[in-house]
Amino acid sequence: MGRIQFVGDLIFGDQPVIFGCGFDGKWNKNNYSEIFAGVKNEFNSSDINVANLETVIMKRPQKPNVNNYAMCCDERIIPVLKANKIGIVSIANNHSLDYGVEEYNNMINMLEKAGITVIGKKDKPWTVVETEGKKIAIIAATYLPVYKVKEVPYLFKPKKEDWKRILKEIGDVDKTIAYIHWGSEFVTAPTDKQKEIRTEILNAGVDDIIGHHPHILQKNEKIENHNIIYSLGNFMSDYWQKRLRKTQILVLDTNSFDYSIIPCEISKKCIPHTIGKRQKIEYTKEKDWKQNSLFFSRMRMRFEYLFHIFKCFPKMKGKREFMSWLWKRVKYVLTNMRNEVKDPEIIYKKYER
Repeated sequence: MGRIQFVGDLIFGDQPVIFGCGFDGKWNKNNYSEIFAGVKNEFNSSDINVANLETVIMKRPQKPNVNNYAMCCDERIIPVLKANKIGIVSIANNHSLDYGVEEYNNMINMLEKAGITVIGKKDKPWTVVETEGKKIAIIAATYLPVYKVKEVPYLFKPKKEDWKRILKEIGDVDKTIAYIHWGSEFVTAPTDKQKEIRTEILNAGVDDIIGHHPHILQKNEKIENHNIIYSLGNFMSDYWQKRLRKTQILVLDTNSFDYSIIPCEISKKCIPHTIGKRQKIEYTKEKDWKQNSLFFSRMRMRFEYLFHIFKCFPKMKGKREFMSWLWKRVKYVLTNMRNEVKDPEIIYKKYER
C-alpha cells in the first residue's frame, strides 16, 4: 500500500517567551536525537513524510539571545529529518524570513544539499511524489503577511489564476494537494477568509487542501470529492497548553486516496508521541461549526504568556535582550489590539523582531 503522511508545524526553536528553556533549549545539547522517537514507527511505515518547517535553520551565533536566535535551530536538525523520512518540507510560512532573505536561502541550500525536497518556493512551489504507480503533486503556499522584504521569495497569496498556471506546469498527475499556511491562530473552526480561499483553490482545479498555522486542530470538511483539512495543528513545539499539544499524523492511502489519522500528543518535553491507533478521519458540515472568539482566544493566550514568563524567567537566557523585546511587543499589541477583530492579520503586518 502506498502511503504519504502529513504533519503540521515543526517549531524547532525556542519561542521568545521561553528563550533558553523551550524546544531548542531542551534538545540542542544532544544534537536533537530522539525527538521523533514517539512517532518513529509511524514515520518509517510511510513512503515519505511532509511537514511545515516553521523554523529558520542557521548557524548558531556565538552568544545566542532572543533577538538573534529565537525561533531558530542549527543545521544538526537536518540529518534528524532525513533519518525520520521527512523528505518534503514547506518553507512557505510567516517565520521563514525572520532573519532575512540570505539566511532563508542558506537554509534552502542546506536542506536541498541533504536531499530534502523544499516546496513553496516562488519559482517552483510544488513537487510530485510517485508511489505504487500513482503521481501526487503537493503545492505549498502561504496566505500570511511577512516581514518587510523587497520581494517575497516563496508562493505568497496566490490567486485562482496562479493556481491554474501551477497546475498546468505540473501536468498530468493522479491527485493534487494544496499544502497551505493560512487561518487565524488558536481558533478551532475555519474563518470566513479560509473558506473564501478554499473555494478559490478548489475552483482552480486543485483536488484537496491540507492546512497549517493556527497552532490548534481545526475541523475537516468534505465537499463532493474534495477533502479539506483546515489545520493539522502543531507537531513539534514548546507550546505548553494542553489544547495546543493535541495533534495528529494525516495519512493518505495512495491506492484509494482515502485519508485517515493517527492521534498524537506533544509531551512536556516538546516532542510528539502517538496516543491511539490509526482511525477514520471525521468530517463535519459548516452548519455544525462553532467558532471560538478570536479576540478572547488571543487574550487568553496573552495572559497565559505572562504567567509563563514569570514561571520561566529565572532560567531564561539573555534576560536583558528579552525585556527589550517584550517591551516592544507589548507596545505593539496594545496599539493594534482594538483592530484585531476586524483584521486578525494586523498583528503580523508591522511588527519586526
